[in-house]
Amino acid sequence: MKNEIKEVRKDWRDEDATRFRNFISNYARGNYRLTSGVTNSLRDIIEENILDKNFKFAFPYFSDGDEKIAFSLPFIIADAVYRNTNVDTKDIQIRCDNYESIDWIPLIRGAVENYLKTSFYGGKINEFRRELIDMGHVIVKEVENETHIVNLLNIVRPPHIVDLQKSGLAERNLMTWEEILANKEEWKEAWPKVLQHKEILDSLEKNTYIVYEWWTRGKLDKDGKETKICIKYLDCSYYDELVADIPEDWEPYIELERFKTPCEEKVRSKVRLKKLIREGYVPKGSDKEPIYPYEEERLIPIYGRWMGMGFYELLRPEGKAFCKTNNEKLRYDEMLHKGVLVHTKAPFSMNQKGTGRSIESEIVSRIQTGTMISIKAGEKIDRLNVGSLTADFIASSDQWMKLARQKAGVSETAIGERTPSSTPATIGLLNSKQGKTTFDIVVEQQGLFLERLFTRFKLASILDEITQEEWTKIVGNPDDLQKMEEAFVENLVNNKITEAVQTGKLMTDTSQLPPEQYDQIKGAVQTLRARHGGERPIQIQKEMIEDFDFYARFAVSTDAFDKQEILQSVQAAIDTLAANPMLNLDATKLVEKKLELMNIPAMGLRKTPEQIQQDQMMAMAAVAPVNSARPAKPSGNMGVLRQAKNFGEANQQTL
Repeated sequence: MKNEIKEVRKDWRDEDATRFRNFISNYARGNYRLTSGVTNSLRDIIEENILDKNFKFAFPYFSDGDEKIAFSLPFIIADAVYRNTNVDTKDIQIRCDNYESIDWIPLIRGAVENYLKTSFYGGKINEFRRELIDMGHVIVKEVENETHIVNLLNIVRPPHIVDLQKSGLAERNLMTWEEILANKEEWKEAWPKVLQHKEILDSLEKNTYIVYEWWTRGKLDKDGKETKICIKYLDCSYYDELVADIPEDWEPYIELERFKTPCEEKVRSKVRLKKLIREGYVPKGSDKEPIYPYEEERLIPIYGRWMGMGFYELLRPEGKAFCKTNNEKLRYDEMLHKGVLVHTKAPFSMNQKGTGRSIESEIVSRIQTGTMISIKAGEKIDRLNVGSLTADFIASSDQWMKLARQKAGVSETAIGERTPSSTPATIGLLNSKQGKTTFDIVVEQQGLFLERLFTRFKLASILDEITQEEWTKIVGNPDDLQKMEEAFVENLVNNKITEAVQTGKLMTDTSQLPPEQYDQIKGAVQTLRARHGGERPIQIQKEMIEDFDFYARFAVSTDAFDKQEILQSVQAAIDTLAANPMLNLDATKLVEKKLELMNIPAMGLRKTPEQIQQDQMMAMAAVAPVNSARPAKPSGNMGVLRQAKNFGEANQQTL
């Protein structure tokens, strides 16, 4: 057995195991340097944030045994920011910055809306927002197209490297034996050691297994090229005296498996792409770089450390002072309630020894709870008047709250306090604007996070998982389908022509084909695609995922956005179209957009086929030369536009 262990210890993977031990040892506490003589610990900050969120103290009792009460001032501010920066899934609007992808937006938008609705993603977004506001940092992980929020306490990474794609990280996972058993096939090479570990844990009556996922640069095999990989280790570090007969045979971390990161993204810098290909991280002929399946966002970036600052850390000094002030007030009120008793002893007489007796503590307790005692002649028990400091405590507490609001940039109205009646209206308006500015910054951070998360990880997987039935429901408009079909054909033709020119199969004297030759090729492709009939949507979907270069921008707004302003903009578009009927816009869709903003379902207001046919007949009759001097009645788009204009003017103040 010892020979086998030593043979394993000489394995080429030992170097990685040594690097991992050093990685955990160096970065587990997250110590980073503030100045030449002062260091700080990210783990300490995270633990304090969690205690504050749960209204707990590291030391919950005073020296005399009284319990401390947690008055979490940061919670008040953080919760106000959370409530005033709500992001609903219906407020996520997809915009495209790539002109060639504009016609694909209906599919992308419909696919995203379908995914957000069916996966109940709104709840996850709320979790992201709460973590970002409270902790100042949120990290999520993509596993099999599912998004999981990561506990910051389980993360080990170099504290001074901001980008986790450059630093890598180790994530600690707490697993049950059933979860371990589910990986038996993948971990079959190390399974004997896993069983040995189980025997020791059973003897210690422990049932939690610690498995680290180390996302780092490394090799999948001895002679392979270095890339971004994941190595899973079983943590055996806390029972080294039991795992082997001699110390040199002890393995604190046992490798379970290793695999290449499943995620990648397009490299948009040509210079960087050449460098990655030269270094072997990107295969020749590819333009996609492997990335770790994590995304993160910081609320307040702090130079020199990976973790951002949240409201609990930002307001910790004020929170501690606020809590101390209110705890002291409670203790002071309790003292006033019980009172301070002054005992005057009986006068000394010749037949008495000593200077008289003192009241025992037991008797004092009986006095405070109500009882009867006897005292000698000349003895007195009086209550000491210590005055009242209630006003001072309240004033001090209010000042700490005011300072906290000033640091966070949140007005008293934002946290639910009533504005004093003496406050001028203009000051109240300024307070409201100030609060919105703070909230807008938080909303912007949330939007940037969702944009990167969906563009980097979610969009391709969402499109990949759409079924043909869902695809048909999403693209129900024939016009949208036709536009996407044309965009698909043009993109397909351009790619094939470029490929043919590069391989020498097609010779041309200019950088572009002559229009007639291009149209001939395009027509041939359209003819071939027409033969596939209903299968074309699925082909478009697959082609988008594999070859089409697109990305989307998320415009995230809040529930409090000014619908009246948007309604006025839509109405202005309707008026412009009414004055210029030759514009390439659909009046009906503009009206339906306005109805949607007003929460009026357009489905029940649409005309029946019979009504549409009747209107067409009336329009044809109106343009007949019955009376040339008499102007024809508005018909078609113009009639819709005038009705829309009147409808809009009548409903300008409905919201």
